[in-house]
Amino acid sequence: MQPSLNDADLRIKRARQHINSLRRYQRQIAINPDEVIIEPHPNPVEILPNGKRRFHSPKVTLPPEPPVNPQWAIRLGEAIFNLRAALDYLIYSLAYLDSTEPQNFTQFPICSTPEAFDQAANQNLKPNDPRCLLRGVSSPHIAAIKALQPNNNRGLDPHWLAQLKGLSNPDKHRHLTIVQSKPFEVRAWIISATPPSGMDMQYTATREIRFGDADQFPIIPILDSLSSHVVETLDIFRPDF
Repeated sequence: MQPSLNDADLRIKRARQHINSLRRYQRQIAINPDEVIIEPHPNPVEILPNGKRRFHSPKVTLPPEPPVNPQWAIRLGEAIFNLRAALDYLIYSLAYLDSTEPQNFTQFPICSTPEAFDQAANQNLKPNDPRCLLRGVSSPHIAAIKALQPNNNRGLDPHWLAQLKGLSNPDKHRHLTIVQSKPFEVRAWIISATPPSGMDMQYTATREIRFGDADQFPIIPILDSLSSHVVETLDIFRPDF
């Protein structure tokens, strides 16, 4: 077997399949417009003392939230696992390429401090010491990997590796990541009003699968971003294979 990025590319492809599955799940929980109740404000157009008009938006009531589907968390975890694995495969292939033989205990390091990275790259540790994650990797490649670490604050999104690690470790070692569905945007507004003849209204209401923590960030955009970053990372080293 010759070192290559083929297996890492397959992991990314699999991750994107899981992300697309989440897209399909999200479409399934879309809000049915027929189930949205719009209640006009009692005084939709208020005439102010200066003669100007103040428009009061209607009240929008959405249908109940759908039950959480356990498959949301499963797909999220599997997407993260495959993206993390793609980076680990990259290191294994680099070590094989640079040293001309397979190496044990290789892993893509994600370090919050320069000291932690230096230990992960320490080639002077014993051959089977699991603390050396970059055994067999050449100095130029180690430098390129170090430049990607979260503590370097380089690039447009320097913290994506830390985000990937933060999602991967609990899912891999503890429990599924908590997810839920939440309305992403609910707005109703008056586009014209001519009292007393009536008024014309429009509204938007969409629903997303989100993390179940305090921040409730949407899942799919984050996975898309992480996937793109992993591809970009592999592309840095692709010319060497």
